[in-house]
Amino acid sequence: MGGAQIFQQFADALVVAGAVASYAHEAGNHELLVRVDTHLTLLLGGRGQDSLSKCKDIHAAATANLAVLGDSGVTQARLDALQELLTDYEALLPQPRVDISSTKGVGQALDAALDRIEGILNNGLDRLMLQFEDSAPDFYRAYTNARIIIDRPGGHGNGDSPTPPPTTPVK
Repeated sequence: MGGAQIFQQFADALVVAGAVASYAHEAGNHELLVRVDTHLTLLLGGRGQDSLSKCKDIHAAATANLAVLGDSGVTQARLDALQELLTDYEALLPQPRVDISSTKGVGQALDAALDRIEGILNNGLDRLMLQFEDSAPDFYRAYTNARIIIDRPGGHGNGDSPTPPPTTPVK
């Protein structure tokens, strides 16, 4: 759904709201008049979910009063088209709880993967490298130097806190 379709949805909702408001005024139904009272700036300027809710309420009010709105150009076909636009628009809106839980799940999976990698390095590769400490000291030193982690969180302090791998197997 592009910007033109979104604008069309709000414009269609506004026309339907105008027809319902006109009927409500003639019928003296102040509650219905207040319910559908809106303007394009309000529909376009609201948060996505707020605008959608207002448009859905306009659609519901028009559907409930469809029998008396025929002379105003509000037909079932027009309401069906508006409903389709509303459904398409709703699919585009972000789902905050879904996004948060999805992001949380990704973060947890990443943490688990990093823990597995750390285990492989600390309990596997680091210990295998011990065999080269005497036979290939330059190779072993290059490896241990590459495994030094310098933690610089956010650039605060000097952050030079190297943590070399163990030089003897942990029993």
